[in-house]
Parts: sequence; C-alpha cells; structure tokens
Amino acid sequence: QAEQLQVKALQVARDHYGATSEKYVYALVERATTLPDLGRRDESNAIFDEAIAIMERVGQQDTESYPFALWYRGVNAYGMGSLDEALGLFERAEAACRTYRPTDSTHGAALQWQSNVHQLRDAFDAAEAALRKAVALASKSERPEQAGGMTRLFLGDLASRKGEFDAALGEYEQAAQFMRQIEAGDRNPDRAVLLANTARVRSEAGQREAALADVRAALDIARLHPSAEPGRSLDSRARSAELMIRLGEGDAAAAVPLARELSSRWPPGANNAFFANNQMLLSEAELLGGDAPAARAAAERAVGIHEAADADTL
Repeated sequence: QAEQLQVKALQVARDHYGATSEKYVYALVERATTLPDLGRRDESNAIFDEAIAIMERVGQQDTESYPFALWYRGVNAYGMGSLDEALGLFERAEAACRTYRPTDSTHGAALQWQSNVHQLRDAFDAAEAALRKAVALASKSERPEQAGGMTRLFLGDLASRKGEFDAALGEYEQAAQFMRQIEAGDRNPDRAVLLANTARVRSEAGQREAALADVRAALDIARLHPSAEPGRSLDSRARSAELMIRLGEGDAAAAVPLARELSSRWPPGANNAFFANNQMLLSEAELLGGDAPAARAAAERAVGIHEAADADTL
C-alpha cells in the first residue's frame, strides 16, 4: 500500500517541481526505504544512488534526505555483507551530519552502524568509540528517546559480543526504558529487535523462561510488521533467538525443524554474512539431531561465504 502512494508521490513531485527538486528527491528516498521490506534491495540501492547523485549535483547536501540516503544505502550494503562499502557510506553520512545537520537523528544512527561493522570484525575499541559519540549526541537529537534507545541497544549488542552478558542485559534494560517512551509503544519494530537480542543474552545467562517470554513478545510485534526481505524479517530474528535457546537446551526435536524452516526462508544463492550465521545455527541443529553430513554441509556453506566476503569476520 505504501509503495503505491510513493510511486504517485514521485509522479506529482516530478511533474510539479521537477526531477532535481528537493521534493522529488525526498520522494525517491521514501520509496527506496520501503523496497527492502518488499524483498527488492537491489532496486532500493539503485534509487538511493539516483537520489544521492542528484543531491550532490545540485548542492542539496544540507537537506534531511542526503545523510539519511547515505546511511540507509549503507544499511543495505551491510545487509548484503559488503562491509567496506557499508562503513564508507556510514562515514559519509556522519560527515554530512557533522557539517550540515549535527542534531539530525541520522547522525547518531550513522555512528551506531559504524559500530556494527566494527563489531563484526571484533574491533571492539573502534565499536565502543563510535557508540560513545552516539551517546553524547542522543540527548541533543531531534528524537532523544529513539536515539537513546537505539544507542543503548547497540551498546548491549557490543557487550554481548564480548561475552559480558550482565553488562549487556543492563544496557538492554536502559534501551527498553527509552523505547517505552516512544509513541509507537508496543508496535515499535525496534523493540522487537531489542527483545530478540535480549532473549539471546538471557539464554546465555541461563534465564530460560525470561528468554522465551522475550521471544513471544518479539513475535507479537513482528506480526504487525511483515516483511518479504529474505531471512531478515523481525519474525526471523525472533525465531533465530528461539532456535539458540532450543540449541542451548539440547532440544533436538524443537531445534531441527525450526532450523530447517528458517534456512528455507533464504533464496538459492544467498551469500551474505547473515545467511552464513543462519547456516551455522542449522549446522548445530543438524549435529544435535544426529545428521553429521547435513551439519558439515551447512558449516561448509557458512565458511565459504565468510571466506569469499570478508576474511575479517572469520
């Protein structure tokens, strides 16, 4: 429904304001932002690239759309496992905000996602440095509750990746407090991500019932935000957290079918880091279920993807 309106908005903006106008560029960026949820990330990238090129050609770098387009284009690259490209785009978005729009919400987001790239490469000092900058910006942001919630979410993810589970749960609780203040409330999709990540850490900390409760709450929100993006929907995030819990319990009867179903959500030829992580979970499940050849095949797929994409994440 949104895309139909966005296509119409593009037509109106082009006809009445011109194909280099700020209104037309804004309409381009809005449409590009929707397409990944429809499973059309390549098309989204092409539209973002068109919008960015127009803004740079006609001098619209001081608009809201410019750093946002750079940041979201980086999110797309990150989702496809192109980490060098993603980091470069996040750095460009941060620089644009620092120069033109220091209190724009994209400023903190660009730093948060730089941290994500550093975390994947286990560059923990660089990841934390980026997040500390984001923390300083959060209170000055146009949306301080959103900025504060997301920054604390990413700090929790960093602590979790370092194996500091108590610290991670502390950061996640602060993130939850911020997110409760956001108008979307229990419909907030970022809260579903927070709950899924919290469930993973609770599982590591031995808090099984609380972890499963977080999964159920994440799934309730995910139902309100369906997505055709392969393997990256809110539902997939929550189910993956549930799979980790089942694996930790040694529950092959629950883990094997769930792992296979999650793997089936990815298209043939998927080759990004998130699919590789999915295959590692599948490998663990198959091994738990006693199918060593299937486990080896899934693990080899994961290693092959990482070796081809970015050796720093091995």
